[in-house]
Amino acid sequence: VDVRLIVAEKSDVIFFPTLTATYYGDLLRYGVKVYAYHRRILHAKVMLMDQEALVGSTNFNQRSFLHDLELDLVLNQTESIAQLERCFNDDADQSFAIDTEQLKKYQTSRWFGWLPRLFRYWF
Repeated sequence: VDVRLIVAEKSDVIFFPTLTATYYGDLLRYGVKVYAYHRRILHAKVMLMDQEALVGSTNFNQRSFLHDLELDLVLNQTESIAQLERCFNDDADQSFAIDTEQLKKYQTSRWFGWLPRLFRYWF
């Protein structure tokens, strides 16, 4: 399985980048390739898998699933999926790979990222 994830290095919510970084170590250990997109704020949610794609606004958290009015679309047309894959690859090319060396960069603010993680089920 080839799992690649592009995450936003910048966010309009100040603690999200440090919160996201608390997951990098586990993802890398499980073989996920993580890329940090740094050109601008990235808010897209796109999942490409085999011959389908999911595009939408749902975050993978309790609030999105239970409270927010979110919309996601499943795409299965070959050209739509090919276009999304091209966009994903372009964004990955404009990102930098998070590896064990890059992970050290996040160690100093790591405790700050764990604070919102403790409360994630209540919001």
